[in-house]
Amino acid sequence: MSTTAPVSLPEPLRSVVEYPLRRGKLVLALQGTTPAWVEPTLKKLGEILRLPPNWDSYGARPIDLACAWAVWPLLSAIMRDDSPPPAVIPMSRGHIQLEWHAAGIDLEIEVIDARHFRVSFEDAPAGEAWEKDIEDDLGELIDAVARLSLRDAR
Repeated sequence: MSTTAPVSLPEPLRSVVEYPLRRGKLVLALQGTTPAWVEPTLKKLGEILRLPPNWDSYGARPIDLACAWAVWPLLSAIMRDDSPPPAVIPMSRGHIQLEWHAAGIDLEIEVIDARHFRVSFEDAPAGEAWEKDIEDDLGELIDAVARLSLRDAR
């Protein structure tokens, strides 16, 4: 006879959301206190994962699960607790784009795969703009989100 020890969670679950997918389902379980950007971002990610082929009536591909899985580690690495949530945008090639347009800053990150991000950044008040592909060094993204978070908090 096998017995399993009960699993105790350090904090009660705050929210459990299930999204049916083409195959299976995505279950989001948020526990304890999370930054304000987490829940709306994960909910929107779950919604776009349900998009069928041709969701835009122009032949769009369904969202690539590898791109979806890459969003969370990316955001965990670059976001601060006080960062505003990104808009989560499905792309017709199956990619996901994360966007912020606030406080004079436009930041767009297209998630190509787990280690490849196409980034466009503009800080109009500072007169700074750049576009580049980022693969390993997230330092510029961390700085861009920090700048956005600080300015948005004012």
